[in-house]
Amino acid sequence: MLAAAVALLPTPHIHAQAAPRLDQVSWLTGCWEATNGPRTIEERWMAPRGGSMIGVGRTVRDNTLRDYELVLLTEKDGAPRI
Repeated sequence: MLAAAVALLPTPHIHAQAAPRLDQVSWLTGCWEATNGPRTIEERWMAPRGGSMIGVGRTVRDNTLRDYELVLLTEKDGAPRI
């Protein structure tokens, strides 16, 4: 999830590139889960609506919450904002 948020940040280059728009990351929409041994990572992403996407995630290891996050991706006038 963090990778998706970072991917929306404009990168400094000599030749400016257009920052991705929310419709370009709409593939995140839905439920994602990965398990590796005793660790499970879950993410839930709402579809783009109202110029925003909201994602929530948690990491559980040995049946104990180890990490969580809430991510808000927004667009204003076609430009991404985090």
